[in-house]
This record gives sequence, C-alpha cells and structure tokens, in this order.
Amino acid sequence: MSIEFPIGNPAPSQWFSGEVHLAKLDDNVQVETVNVSFEAGGRTNWHTHPIGQNIIVLSGLGIYEAEGEPARLLEPGDVVFAAAGVRHWHGAVVDEPMTHVVVNLKGIDGETVDWAEPVADTHFRSVSTALQE
Repeated sequence: MSIEFPIGNPAPSQWFSGEVHLAKLDDNVQVETVNVSFEAGGRTNWHTHPIGQNIIVLSGLGIYEAEGEPARLLEPGDVVFAAAGVRHWHGAVVDEPMTHVVVNLKGIDGETVDWAEPVADTHFRSVSTALQE
C-alpha cells in the first residue's frame, strides 16, 4: 500500500529554488502539515522555525543540512526534526525528485517559519554530488 497526497500549488519562488509544489494537508491552532513535492534540484531557502519542524520523507532522494553540521542524504522513511531556531534547508538531490511531509509547530503568533536567503547553486551541487558518491 502506498499513500499519495495531492501535488498542490507551485511554491513561492522567493522561498524555494527549482520546481516545488505545496499541498496543505492540515492547518490548525498548533500545527501546519504540508506535503512538499520537489522536482530534481528543487529545494528550500535557508530558514528556521520558531518552535520546530518534523520532516518525513515519502519518496525519492533528498538532502537535509543544518548550518554548521554535515549535510545528510534523505531516503524514504527517514524522519528529521529541525529544532527551534536551527538554520537549515532541505530538498531533492540534483538528479532525482523527493517528496516529504512537514509538520510545522506554530509559535504564539501562529508563525511556522522565518525565511532567509537561497542556498547557493554551487553549494547545493557540491553537497548533492558528495552525498551520492
């Protein structure tokens, strides 16, 4: 049995690079749950979360990198928790798509993410290549 969520709408280009789609699965007072579909090379900008974020990989190959830590390869079934205030990014590897569900815990003001600058193309390509060797 497999679960497929809707692909959703194109992600805002000011927060994502490449082709990425977002489908909100739930949005309530405490959490926001979103299916995120990344085409090959698609990724988030660097960002933080005021409370934290769970990332659950459904398909494909991806990357998660927290600032100051080694990047890690993401495979189906992997779960990553980005703690409050940890600057990070995630997305698909350079040559394969990746889909994950994120569960964003909401701050007092209802915010779930603080966006920063895009991940540099050269950095992304070098990390993706190194993780797939």
